[in-house]
Amino acid sequence: KMADATFFGAGFTAMKISNFIGIGRTPEERTRYNASRPLAVLGGVSAAEIRFLQMARGPYAKTQLCWSWLSEFTTREHLA
Repeated sequence: KMADATFFGAGFTAMKISNFIGIGRTPEERTRYNASRPLAVLGGVSAAEIRFLQMARGPYAKTQLCWSWLSEFTTREHLA
């Protein structure tokens, strides 16, 4: 609900138009938006994993890192 109230209020149309013409959110706005929409993770996320995700450069590197962790987990559980 917080995301709806904060980001889909009166400025929603202005935000859509600015995104359409190529003006995205500022880093602060992006942080607030992402913090208002937490992603549920089975087992949680460790401090080391957060640090690795922050060090990864770019969205594809972050995705590959998560995929690697998921593959490792799946293999470990299959062999157990």
